[in-house]
Amino acid sequence: MSVVLPAEGFTNVARLVTGGFGSQLALGFDAIDDVQLAIEVVLRSLPVRGTHATLALSSDSESLTVTVGPFELDPTGEPLNQVFRDHRDLGTYLGRLVDSVETLDGAWPAVVLRKKLEVSGV
Repeated sequence: MSVVLPAEGFTNVARLVTGGFGSQLALGFDAIDDVQLAIEVVLRSLPVRGTHATLALSSDSESLTVTVGPFELDPTGEPLNQVFRDHRDLGTYLGRLVDSVETLDGAWPAVVLRKKLEVSGV
């Protein structure tokens, strides 16, 4: 599922969409809240390319994957992963909220967040 949102002022909509998607999965309230906060931090911390951001959510049997982008690259031509490393505190903070964070460079620079699905014991 993908949603295209205006880059400015729509983080609450991104949180709402993520909450709805996450509620259909085996994610608990705290896990959904962590993913929502991670998306908000990414959208508020990195400059979006153009006027809109795309939030793509998908899941498999193991995790929820959220791809957010595209982001502006550094004017010096630095790839997104280098820009992301320069924001070390951002990467550390996101690492506390989700299970993995990676960056995609190229024509569509983005941040990929993954949160493992909780297995409920019976």
